[in-house]
Amino acid sequence: MRRFKSLKQAQLFLSSFSNIYDHFNCARYLCSAKSFRILAERRFKELVAITQVVSKIQN
Repeated sequence: MRRFKSLKQAQLFLSSFSNIYDHFNCARYLCSAKSFRILAERRFKELVAITQVVSKIQN
């Protein structure tokens, strides 16, 4: 509960954070550095595309 004002606020943050963390957390030891960079770049592009769609929907 550090720095969260309520349990509900912590739960909201952690539920969304876990999805993002799972998306970017891959086993680095299973691939080469070059492959990891390519995968990370693709994942960041997906995240940008998703956040742009969500921001357009909310506006």
